Amino acid sequence: MKQYGILVGCNDFGVEGASLRGCINDLRGFYEMLATFFNYEGWEFDFLIDQRNTAEAQRQLIAKIISYAVSGDIVVLHNSSHGTKVPNGNKIESANCAYGFNWNKIPETFVLGSQYQELFKAAKPGVLIYFTTDSCCSGYMTRRGLLSKPEPENRVIVPKFVTQPADIQWKIEHLKKTGVVAPRAMIGEMVDVAFGSGCGPLETDYIADVGETDPTTGQQTWFGAYSRNFRETALAYPGKSFAELMKITCSVLAHKQYEQVPTTYGPSGIIDRPYLQRPA
Repeated sequence: MKQYGILVGCNDFGVEGASLRGCINDLRGFYEMLATFFNYEGWEFDFLIDQRNTAEAQRQLIAKIISYAVSGDIVVLHNSSHGTKVPNGNKIESANCAYGFNWNKIPETFVLGSQYQELFKAAKPGVLIYFTTDSCCSGYMTRRGLLSKPEPENRVIVPKFVTQPADIQWKIEHLKKTGVVAPRAMIGEMVDVAFGSGCGPLETDYIADVGETDPTTGQQTWFGAYSRNFRETALAYPGKSFAELMKITCSVLAHKQYEQVPTTYGPSGIIDRPYLQRPA
């Protein structure tokens, strides 16, 4: 059995006003978590970061790894980037932004939910896939307010979203008026894919980059809230499988009063298979 880790994301998108601060830290943290808690010797890791993480490069890498994997193998794909909604023909789709994304070049400069689905469908029977994404608009449930109490002290949050240009927003609204509904989940209803998202499909402005200040140096380090809390959950629950950690992370973020609503999705609407388990 082999375990493949595909870690993709951008701080620098090559697009004015689109820079983020925590995505590369997210990928580093996910790498350390998988290597530490889920048997480093069994992993083959690939990274696509910043300029290397174009939409085409990401699609090619996922396709290559999926083609290698055979029954019993596990593929973990983690994305940390901007997410968005885009019009694609007569559909509205959830999409992840990649380096050099261009609103005039949809779908080729984004990675769309339907593209992920097609890539995953090529997997051989018995290949287990996890797809986690720390990006907005990518999940399953609608947003609900969780901030019933004041913000915890010393937590600095920067919204993690990218706003579509007016013409793209108009196209999306036009499609909605004609009865087109955005997909319930980026990966649809794929039986053999366990999907975890940093927020629900209608969210844009509440998914968070979180700043943490080192008390000795005063230097601030940034992380995506979903990725950071996923890793902390893995530390706190050493006996849990990866699928169980996906569900627990949702509860952790709600308990900490983030207004984003992380979600999980898998067979029958919930993740209910063991998938990736820590070694004894």
